[in-house]
Amino acid sequence: MATSPLNAMEDPNMSAHDQQEYDTARRQYAAHHGHPLPATPGSLQPGTDGAVRIPLPPDTKDSGMRKLPYGNSSPCCCFVCTKDASHSIVLAFFVAFPTAVFTTTVVPSSEWYSIVIPWVLCALSFLSLVCAVGLDPGIVPPASVTGKAYDPNREAMMTYRGEQVQVRVCHTCLVPKPPGSSHCSFCNYCVEDYDHHCGVLGSCVAKRTFRFFGYFFDITTLLAGYVFVRSCIEASRFDFDSTNDSDFLRWKAVAIIGCIGYTALAGCCVVGQSMMYTKLSCDGTTQKQLFGHDGQQRRREREARGERVSDPMMSTETTSCGNYYSRKCGPLGTPALSQYLSV
Repeated sequence: MATSPLNAMEDPNMSAHDQQEYDTARRQYAAHHGHPLPATPGSLQPGTDGAVRIPLPPDTKDSGMRKLPYGNSSPCCCFVCTKDASHSIVLAFFVAFPTAVFTTTVVPSSEWYSIVIPWVLCALSFLSLVCAVGLDPGIVPPASVTGKAYDPNREAMMTYRGEQVQVRVCHTCLVPKPPGSSHCSFCNYCVEDYDHHCGVLGSCVAKRTFRFFGYFFDITTLLAGYVFVRSCIEASRFDFDSTNDSDFLRWKAVAIIGCIGYTALAGCCVVGQSMMYTKLSCDGTTQKQLFGHDGQQRRREREARGERVSDPMMSTETTSCGNYYSRKCGPLGTPALSQYLSV
């Protein structure tokens, strides 16, 4: 009798409970994508390129050979939903609420462009937010997907952007970590061109979400600026002495002052973030590479040993405009997991 795909996934090192959880997750994935996960932990063979079969202790529950491709996240259609993705709803509210107050109370209804412009910017801000939270940030396929486990105590050689580089091996995913990548302990997977894990969004800002994270701050800055300037203009025309005439005028006075104060405060926050991510885009780097202590320390150690330090993310081969275009407008690229999970 032919062996079913699920039976082929059985691993003698797994407990019955772990095997059941793994199979359940695979069935859920198969229901979404129409095919099971191709990795077979029980039938992986040693490779000749540095990949080895790592013996797993019985008490190891989260090893690279048992990891689900999406870590703590869940695939949903073309999105990857993290367990904290709902945090972004609060952020969306803080953008939508002042926009609604401004368009319904502060500006006159006859001034159609002052109603359309804020809502168009608000919609673009929401779209950027959804992409920043829901897209695959650039997950590095773990050993359970690639079928090759590497010794985490040894460095490995890999081809990165046309050159051979020596990289570390992730102790959790058991795969080489491309330059600029890092393992996110919140999402439980390695991510390419890792910037940081945003607790507000509940997702990683990395290779494929970096631009949308920056777009969100850029567009929100424009929205806050428009609402602030137009509210100041309306305040200069408004007769605050007439607020006792009706409840609507009192509410409008409160709305004008509230929009000015809120956008001034929020604008200071988003402008700073927008400027920082514009700078990072022009330099072709990330927060982790710029401010990360571990990255700087390892770089100094390798330079002290006389080793050649390759840092493609800090390349000076292109201009600032070229870096900005590449990071913000260049091809997004396909997720690395798709070449394994679409077959």
